Amino acid sequence: MLTSSNLLNSNILAIIVPAFKAKYLRAALQSIASQTDQRFNLYVCDDCSPEDLESIYRSTFSDPSRGHYIRFPENLGCSSLVAQWNRCVEKTGGEPWLWLFSDDDLMDKDCVASFYRQRGLVDSDLYRFDTLTIDGFDNVITINPPHPMAESAMAFAYHRLNFKRDSFVVEYIFSREAFVRLGGFIPFPWAWCSDDASWIAFGGDRPIIGIPGSKVRWRSSAINNGGSPKRNTMEKIEAMILYSAWLESHAENEPAKSDRHIMDVLPKLLKHWFFRDLMHYYPLSLSQIWQVGEKISRRWPEKSALCWAIRIVQGHVGWVLRGAGNRLSG
Repeated sequence: MLTSSNLLNSNILAIIVPAFKAKYLRAALQSIASQTDQRFNLYVCDDCSPEDLESIYRSTFSDPSRGHYIRFPENLGCSSLVAQWNRCVEKTGGEPWLWLFSDDDLMDKDCVASFYRQRGLVDSDLYRFDTLTIDGFDNVITINPPHPMAESAMAFAYHRLNFKRDSFVVEYIFSREAFVRLGGFIPFPWAWCSDDASWIAFGGDRPIIGIPGSKVRWRSSAINNGGSPKRNTMEKIEAMILYSAWLESHAENEPAKSDRHIMDVLPKLLKHWFFRDLMHYYPLSLSQIWQVGEKISRRWPEKSALCWAIRIVQGHVGWVLRGAGNRLSG
């Protein structure tokens, strides 16, 4: 953890940018540097990028008392994105609030001011902004549905499993206390579902609080980390299975026993979510289908690997037929 002059100022918010790509970094840093409320410290954490990120940082954010550029000697994000997130947080200077941003997204100029204003009104461990989706030219392509002003962690999980709630890492500001209490972000392969699990765990029995007005602009582009579900397919499916088991266990051990009606339907909902989301990974090879069937049979042992594999094939056929029908009707 840094012990430099950032500890001498009164800023309680750390904005952390795990950086690897140069293409949109300048625009991302400019959106941070242009904040109307400058009560934050900035940490740009270079994940051993082959590109010259430091010169972009130096020409964009020049306040040495609040800005820190850290270059790691080895690339970690390619093997464990969650480990990279955690080590970036470890490089901060003890600020009680943490905002994990990105090297290609943008924030409205009054986001920091809006956070301080909302935090002064409502106390919680987790705050979030509404979002817009932008393309590679900063054009807004989607106005994502607004979040409720207060939502329990389990209600968030329920709506995510029902595909009713968008969620991006960069929209959340979380307390260091919650981060330390949980031991950092929850690791799953390729960080798939790790953010959702972490927000649910960080939130605990306190609501997730919305920050009205200001928005974060999440960029949808060909260079997004993770990208298409077609990349690292088997690792991501494994992560979905692990997440489903984690969430079911977390719900059973929820100390407040809140949202009992959600917990009662959660096992069935998780299975429905898994198979619906699995359709995004088609087509799978026959060997992959069998491997997934074996993994599912260990997670939900009421059916054999063969039965689950057959269900996957049936889902695949249905997915193809529905797609063909939509193309014909279009």
